[in-house]
Amino acid sequence: MLIATTQVAERSTLPSAIRSGMPPRSVITRASSTIITAVVTAVLLGGCGSAPSQQGIGRGTQVAMGQVQGVDLKLVTEAAGEPARILGTLINTGTTPVEVVLRDGDDTATLTIEAEDTFRFAENPTIFTTTDGGIGDTVSMLISVPVTASEEAAAVPVYEGDLGGYYDRTPQAPES
Repeated sequence: MLIATTQVAERSTLPSAIRSGMPPRSVITRASSTIITAVVTAVLLGGCGSAPSQQGIGRGTQVAMGQVQGVDLKLVTEAAGEPARILGTLINTGTTPVEVVLRDGDDTATLTIEAEDTFRFAENPTIFTTTDGGIGDTVSMLISVPVTASEEAAAVPVYEGDLGGYYDRTPQAPES
């Protein structure tokens, strides 16, 4: 009797993993595999959403040209070859106003951004008369700041205007 009581007392002072009959190596292995699974899941999910999504509002392209930064730039259209509206933001971080020129294959848009100011395409509709690519494609848009000789060819995604938050931003074809 005395021996059984002593064994129980010693057993209760051991760590819970050993008391439950599970060796410490199993606990470490299980914890390690849980951490590895979490890290792999985070890495795999981290890349989601970078391509044009047909489920709703998608990400645009980021570019930097000297003192001008382009944030979340994208095109919204109803179909390939139709008018496309530019969405996103241009930020002038410089102390002087700049002219910015945006070009796709057959259209050009020129705008001026005041010093230390932001140009939001959502508030300033800017439309290319035709879309060079189809919905889900990326098209090349040349963005330049002539005064600083900065120029960047950006791969800009094309989204369908009937989806998500774009329905009110799709350009209408010019009336003839």
